[in-house]
Amino acid sequence: MALRDLTGQRFGRLTVTGRGPNVSDRAGWYCRCDCGTRKLVAGTYLTRGHTKSCGCHRRDGGWRNVHDHTGKRFGRLTVVRRVKSVKPGVPVWLCRCDCGKTTRVRAGNLRAGTVASCGCMLRRRGKDSPLWKGGRRVRKDGYVDLRVEVGGEWRTVREHRHLMERKLGRPLLKTENVHHKNGDRSDNRLRNLELWVKVQPAGQRVRDLIRFGVEVLRRYAPDKLAEVHRAVGRRQ
Repeated sequence: MALRDLTGQRFGRLTVTGRGPNVSDRAGWYCRCDCGTRKLVAGTYLTRGHTKSCGCHRRDGGWRNVHDHTGKRFGRLTVVRRVKSVKPGVPVWLCRCDCGKTTRVRAGNLRAGTVASCGCMLRRRGKDSPLWKGGRRVRKDGYVDLRVEVGGEWRTVREHRHLMERKLGRPLLKTENVHHKNGDRSDNRLRNLELWVKVQPAGQRVRDLIRFGVEVLRRYAPDKLAEVHRAVGRRQ
């Protein structure tokens, strides 16, 4: 009976490269495994499916019940190929991220969506981060923290102070604070915010009171100060 030539055929991870010496009175064939190892295998073991690799198949936990994810996309990752697992029975895939880097990811993490990039997404900050939730967080004391970009850097500020500064068009002074009219520290609607001043003149001298009054008008009501100047001018 003529011997069946298996050269070039593929069995599991093994590709037959040529005829070899007999193995246990059976025709032997040299095979190259996908992992690069060469192995002499009896032909009947190949055709009957008894041998599918050089042994790495068993070390990797086998391919039984493992879905082939090659070419599939998970988030920013595209699966390139399956690679050797450190832990037997846990399929691991080599993936290429949209940023160009490659990473090894467990199949379970890909399917669950817990890993969707090489890590570049987590390194993003602000609105570009996948963890972005609007940048607003209510603290235990009732105040609201807000994440804002200042000078190219992201900082955490108090929302009520930030909104008042935007309304005034300038940073708040050390002597100024923002009061919530209804007492709800998380209610930062502009109509619920009120600007308070903590500074007061030292002493009771008239010139100190006048200087303080002029400073208050100049800072918070310049139009009123202009009216005072015009009234004084008319009297003179």
